[in-house]
Amino acid sequence: MLQILSPLGRINEALNDLTKAIQLQPSARLYRHRGTLYFISEDYATAHEDFQQSLELNRNQPTAMLYKGLTFFHRGLLKEAIEAFKEALKQKVDFIDAYKSLGQAYRELGNFEAATESFQKALLLNQNHVQTLQLRGLMLYHHGSLQEALKNFKRCLQLEPYNEVCQYMKGLSHVAMGQFYEGIKAQTKVMLNDPLPGQKASPEYLKVKYLREYSRYLHAHLDTPLTEYSVDMDLPGSFKDHWAKNLPFLIDDYEEQPGLQPHIK
Repeated sequence: MLQILSPLGRINEALNDLTKAIQLQPSARLYRHRGTLYFISEDYATAHEDFQQSLELNRNQPTAMLYKGLTFFHRGLLKEAIEAFKEALKQKVDFIDAYKSLGQAYRELGNFEAATESFQKALLLNQNHVQTLQLRGLMLYHHGSLQEALKNFKRCLQLEPYNEVCQYMKGLSHVAMGQFYEGIKAQTKVMLNDPLPGQKASPEYLKVKYLREYSRYLHAHLDTPLTEYSVDMDLPGSFKDHWAKNLPFLIDDYEEQPGLQPHIK
């Protein structure tokens, strides 16, 4: 019954079934399953307890060890997360998700070299691992390595054309390098990915209209000396406020920025 309930989103029912099963006959597998459901529900502290119980019953479980690390990661306990990811890799040396998560934790700690090494190891095991390409691209972008970041986002999109994070970041990278035409083209693709009825809009979908308008604004002022224009004066205060709060683009009396002007290079 459990296998049917949890994919249908009936997590509470599945949790109740698992709790009863654990009371009857605890096992590493049951604790791991219940921990995974708590993890999906974002109850990371309770999930951690279950993964710990599972590992005490059967130490050699790389997936449970990975998830134990992720429960630390999502609570900001990065050093503990790193230790758990390393332990998972001792148990399974070719564990791509553990290398990816290790890279992510090092990135959050600001250890660029260690993060790069972990992402590289994940990609040596599978050069088409989309999540790792995405994370490595984000890290490179924030490190100022725009060309390298762009390569990762392009590769990510070859493998997964509708990946909104990579599409958004591709646009952002182009604009940051002054390549406005390519940047706005990439941003427009994200804008066309309307959420389905009842589906929550992604953060990228909510942000991209602001980014496109800002990109157009910057492009329109390329030939204008910096002292002669001001974003604060030219764009309404609600524009920046809504953008910062990730609100839908609904600004009263907003006048769209001009499209790209061919004469401005």
